[in-house]
Amino acid sequence: MTGKYLFVIGLMLFFAACDDENNTNNVNNVNNVNNVNNANCGDGIIDTGEVCDGTNLAGFSCTDLALNFSGGELACSNDCLDFDTSNCLYEGFCGNGIVDGYDVCDGSNLQGQDCHTIDPLYDSGILSCSEDCLEFDTSQCLSEPECGNGIIEGIEACDGINLGDNTCSSLNLGFIEGPLTCTSNCNWDVSQCVSCGNGTLEGMEVCDGTNLDGNDCSTIGAGFAGGTLGCNPDCDSFDSSGCYMAVCGDGIIEGDELCDGTNLGGLDCATTGLNFIEGELSCDNCLWDTSQCTAPICGDGIVEGQEVCDGTNLDGNDCASVGMVSGILACTNNCLNWNTSGCEAYQTILSTLDPAGDNTSSISNCDIKDILYYSESGNFYFRIEFYDSCDISVADVEHALQITDDNTTISRFLRFDLINGLLGVYHYDGTTWTDYTTSLPGFSIYPESGMTTHIDYTIPINQIPILDTTTGTLYSTGLILDNASSYDLAPNASWAVFNW
Repeated sequence: MTGKYLFVIGLMLFFAACDDENNTNNVNNVNNVNNVNNANCGDGIIDTGEVCDGTNLAGFSCTDLALNFSGGELACSNDCLDFDTSNCLYEGFCGNGIVDGYDVCDGSNLQGQDCHTIDPLYDSGILSCSEDCLEFDTSQCLSEPECGNGIIEGIEACDGINLGDNTCSSLNLGFIEGPLTCTSNCNWDVSQCVSCGNGTLEGMEVCDGTNLDGNDCSTIGAGFAGGTLGCNPDCDSFDSSGCYMAVCGDGIIEGDELCDGTNLGGLDCATTGLNFIEGELSCDNCLWDTSQCTAPICGDGIVEGQEVCDGTNLDGNDCASVGMVSGILACTNNCLNWNTSGCEAYQTILSTLDPAGDNTSSISNCDIKDILYYSESGNFYFRIEFYDSCDISVADVEHALQITDDNTTISRFLRFDLINGLLGVYHYDGTTWTDYTTSLPGFSIYPESGMTTHIDYTIPINQIPILDTTTGTLYSTGLILDNASSYDLAPNASWAVFNW
């Protein structure tokens, strides 16, 4: 016992010695069995030799004993000779690496705990002990973030519109401005941040240093004729202080000037592109004066100026030369455009026959680019276009078109074939094939062999045997371009409708 506790014992012994001078030599008292065994312990009175008695603790508590107790309940031992400190709370020494007293941890001594054992929500990270040893420090523990909930968690840099008060410039990545955004996986999207001064156009920059994006004084739309264009320090605008304006009247065509004085740039009425055919071009305030130019007369039957035609004068053109197939080409009333309402044009049906887009062939270079058709003068015209030149002469190769008048079944159709250079028209009723080749003399396929970029079918509508052509509508059930074991477009992939 040390400190205050020893002082208490000494004080009691002192008073005991002074109690009776005869006691010192009283042999009977020293050897008094009753006194030695503290016969009075338990009466609540602190007698000679007793430190305490029952609940009588002489006014002492756990904190009075100078044994580093911070609180608790002090009691008296059963023999009254000592205090019972078993219920006192020991403050411990934080920082000695030993978990004692109130300590839940001490320094690196974490009692075997980690982030996950402290809280299952943490997946990883570094658990540490607080400075007062009274709790764990989980500030460096990490949980699996839920990207998209608007809360920045774990290793997330941002989450949705939650940027954590960051900006392009605060990231210390060399950006000076621009809208900072967050990617779908909660990382920074700096694609619109601007690093003015690096010579690279980024975000909303219109220029950067000497990088003017191909512009000069004459191209920025301010009427400058020339000079030296620069970029402003903030990269958001051009520096036009070195540019100069054109001077109208100096005979030099500059900037937005179309002409200057007698300098017409080598042009005349017919070459201005303004649909004049002759006359005298002049210059007024550096703009063309066309008051003496003569425009063509639409309707005189003469193709002049910007006219593409005039009346019945089509200048040698027809439907085919203007991108159509056949028919009657006409001229519009203003003589500037074609009237193609009387022309026939191919329509594509590839996406209908092959909605999956898997129109590939085992024949080299014969993958189909498009399938087109139009009708005119009682005929159907089909065209199969290839990406490359296809050799349709390959042995055992068949290309065929299947047409029906009933889009509810594939057991009633005609098949127009070219097999090894032999043309054939066959009808299938669901059981039997019947040859109708001689019944359709107008049927043709071109070319029938060799290398080609397309195949053209001609089928006379009104002479098609078996099928009902009076309704004005027929259907295609598919096209075959390959050998019997590999179809380019499977029959009945979808129905293509042909009207005439």
